[in-house]
Amino acid sequence: MLFVLGGMGLYLVAFSQIQNLTAPLTEWHMRWPFVLATYGAMFLILALYMTIVVASLTKVWGVDYRPDFRHYETAITRGIEAFMDTTFLSAVATPIAGVAGMVIAYLVVRKAFSGKEALDFMSNLGGAVPGTILGIGYILAFIKAPLIIVGIMYGLLAAYLAAAGAARTWVQVGLVILGSLLGQGLIFGSPWYAGDEEMRVVIYGLLLGGMGLYAEEIDVFFRPPSTMLGLTYAVLGVSAASALRGRWRTTYAVGLMALSYALVFAQEPLALVGTPYIIIAAYAVRSLPASVRAGVAALQQIDPAIEEASANLGADTGYTFRRIMLPLILPAFIAGLIFSFARYITSLSAIIFLTNPRWRILTALILSEVEQGGMSVAAAYSVLLIAVVFGAMGVMYAVTGRTFRGEEHTDVALAAG
Repeated sequence: MLFVLGGMGLYLVAFSQIQNLTAPLTEWHMRWPFVLATYGAMFLILALYMTIVVASLTKVWGVDYRPDFRHYETAITRGIEAFMDTTFLSAVATPIAGVAGMVIAYLVVRKAFSGKEALDFMSNLGGAVPGTILGIGYILAFIKAPLIIVGIMYGLLAAYLAAAGAARTWVQVGLVILGSLLGQGLIFGSPWYAGDEEMRVVIYGLLLGGMGLYAEEIDVFFRPPSTMLGLTYAVLGVSAASALRGRWRTTYAVGLMALSYALVFAQEPLALVGTPYIIIAAYAVRSLPASVRAGVAALQQIDPAIEEASANLGADTGYTFRRIMLPLILPAFIAGLIFSFARYITSLSAIIFLTNPRWRILTALILSEVEQGGMSVAAAYSVLLIAVVFGAMGVMYAVTGRTFRGEEHTDVALAAG
């Protein structure tokens, strides 16, 4: 390993000195059992896939084996909406779980803070329970507004924002109270205030009105629940308030706190049942343990001296993670994305209770066809689903190959500067 200090900063150059250390297994009595077991497993997997393909091409599976291609026509015409919804929700949830997993892994491996073990434990709970239990838990938690949880989250973020706006404790308490009262005034003073679920505060309408209201898929990005928007503003406002000086910092903190309060409590906070956000959340939580474990395994193989060198040159934690650690754990990150997407698009147990007529999930549609006796149509759905998964994995592998092509012997990553 070589550190090079140039005009742009510190660069880490790692030369691959380790050659292929695999030794051939020459003893036939040890070699052939592994060969036979490997080819046997491959045959069983291929036989399973071929059975699904053959079933999708027969008139009635188990009764009439004459070729019939109409099942694909039925699957495409009847299931196109489910295909689009499943692919869209899986694509949205994939980067969420991937980024969250890498961040949690970095905190668990590289940082020392109170509650680190609890964070590591809780990040694995999504894979510790059956998917049906996870789905039922989401319904029970979000069928009504969880006011206590939302209130605690707003209180913590408001205190964090107030700490960025003032130094003294009593001033911070005053900022939280004043900002909350102004936010309540925004709610009651809004011309849309009528107490129903469609109410929007004035500022929310000015910010998002007219943007992407023609498709519900686009609405997922441009019209999120106002509670999520308000909490996001509070988080982002901390760094913005910290960059200001003097009286402007306090004024900005109060104004942003009022806006956050109005957005958080304008509607029923986080009543997500029936919305796409609860499906995205179930997807992300379900595969979060795999992303965290992949990130932890990658980070444990990286020498902490790299981060120490970056810190000695003046880089903060965020810069070090973005420009040094993230490029080094990028293969694990890509692997986590591939695993997450494949698991989302083929998931059934976690979302079978969360799907609804507007957001239809393909695996639930396959189960419905099987229950109604349409085995060949269900097989056609499965073949198309397998094709989508393989296509997405091929695209990700192609992107990964272009990213790491030419780095077989030398790996150059910007460390600080």
